[in-house]
Amino acid sequence: MKLENKLVFGKEVEAALDVLTSTDALKPLAANQGRVLKGFIDSISALLLSDDNTLDELQEIVTYIKQNKTDLSALGISNIAGLVDALASKETIVGAQQKADDAETAANSYTDNRITNLAPKTKPEKYITNATQYTAILEDKGKYLVFKNGINFIIPSDIFAKNDVIEGEVEGPSDVTVVAGTNVGATLTTTINKAEPLTPIIPRYGVIGLRFRSASNATLYGTLKPL
Repeated sequence: MKLENKLVFGKEVEAALDVLTSTDALKPLAANQGRVLKGFIDSISALLLSDDNTLDELQEIVTYIKQNKTDLSALGISNIAGLVDALASKETIVGAQQKADDAETAANSYTDNRITNLAPKTKPEKYITNATQYTAILEDKGKYLVFKNGINFIIPSDIFAKNDVIEGEVEGPSDVTVVAGTNVGATLTTTINKAEPLTPIIPRYGVIGLRFRSASNATLYGTLKPL
């Protein structure tokens, strides 16, 4: 607020400014603003005079820093008891990421192995091109026989063991007949078991399976022709 000029002893005196924000360098400051400034000074003095031990006032913070300046300047990780060991025991970001990557790799490997183990095993195919008959041999139990012609499939005794399996299919233009046979030097003819009233005949595009119950006894299953 600007006051009006006054005459003092016959001379005009510049009116005082009752504000603290003026930039006029030639005007005097009103006494009221001295009161305002004193209020500010008193507030600052009260702040600086606070002296409790909670370090929540400016003076206390300044005093503490001055008193402990040397210690604070020399302060480091090694100066704090137990801090080095505590930090060393903490997992670093790089170490944590490596552990996470290793765990993911192990999980993927386990999953791949499970999928591989659960997937159906594919047997190597063996093509039977004989014109009239074929006698099974021991190596046939690990293969998938594909019959290209309509022939007699002879199952000898004393060649295979219990739980051995022979599997295959008929691609030829006519039927394949499973026949019980006798191995050289054997005294028993293989017994072929099958469901009734089915024949031991597998038609074209039919599948065949033989599971041995003993060296001379096998169960025939698959696409068998009825009587």
